[in-house]
Amino acid sequence: MTRTGLGLVLCAALCWAGGNLVLKGLGGVSMLPVFIWASLVPPVPMLALSWVTEGPDPLATMLALSGLGWLSVIYVALVSTVLGYSLWGALLSRHRAADITPFALLIPVVGIATAALVLGERLSLVEVIGALVIMAGLALSVLGPRWQQR
Repeated sequence: MTRTGLGLVLCAALCWAGGNLVLKGLGGVSMLPVFIWASLVPPVPMLALSWVTEGPDPLATMLALSGLGWLSVIYVALVSTVLGYSLWGALLSRHRAADITPFALLIPVVGIATAALVLGERLSLVEVIGALVIMAGLALSVLGPRWQQR
């Protein structure tokens, strides 16, 4: 791992934590409009980044995208980003962060399960074992305190 990579990962974790604190502080606000408005900002810097990394005509790159490519972009933009973060924000506004945050561990599990179901990708034994370990850890994290109270 490079220093730059490590720095970016640490910055991402800091941004995730900061974003969760902001969402927690919003309280009774409806999260769907918050994320719809928040989703209007990133296209501008992303277009600039595309211009720098993909060449001077990002519009041609976008127009060359296949139908499946556009469906993928729409899914990521609407379902995983707007809907997913809206639900995440709603949960954070109603529950303790310590109770909600462990469920972020499901992100890779849902990702590989979706790839297997939708794209027909074959999961390796290591991926299946890893998903089972994550699920077991999440179950212990969520249900463990309840089991100790008995």
